[in-house]
Amino acid sequence: MLDPSSATAGTFAGSPQQEDKLMTLTTTRTWNRSLLGALSAGVLTLCFALAGWSMPPGGEPDPGRMVRHLERHLDLSEEQLAAVEPAVADLEAATAGDRGRLHELREALRDTRDSFDAGQAQQLADELGEISTRLAFNMARAQATIYGELNTEQRAQMDELLQRRKHHRRHWRKRGGEAFAPVEGADL
Repeated sequence: MLDPSSATAGTFAGSPQQEDKLMTLTTTRTWNRSLLGALSAGVLTLCFALAGWSMPPGGEPDPGRMVRHLERHLDLSEEQLAAVEPAVADLEAATAGDRGRLHELREALRDTRDSFDAGQAQQLADELGEISTRLAFNMARAQATIYGELNTEQRAQMDELLQRRKHHRRHWRKRGGEAFAPVEGADL
């Protein structure tokens, strides 16, 4: 029987074949653990990125506000508005429960810092990933529905709005996620 603890202590007493098997086993375990750690970190990063994309900074989405914003900036016709409102309402209905659970999962993951349990953290991260995927899909579906109702000029305007939102979110995140973080050098 191979004893991994004796190999690490440098006191392995066995045939060269057994020693080779033990080294292969130890190397494989180390490789598997490293790969699992890197994969877990990548999945968590992706989950948080998707979750952040599907929710605006500073709070819960407001479908009415979203429709008013689109109506004001894109000069939607009555027909377009009639098609956009249900898409936004469907988005809200499809994501309402998931957003609350997503918040709970983030808090639970944060709370694992003191007494980390890899199994529990993995379970939380897996659920977080599933929810983030659903949120991202629902957001993409709603945006595609809205985009399909727009004319060429409105599509260009929507692209510009989304680009500005992306820039605003990036700036918001650089400031530590605080909506009103002090700006360096500003007189407050």
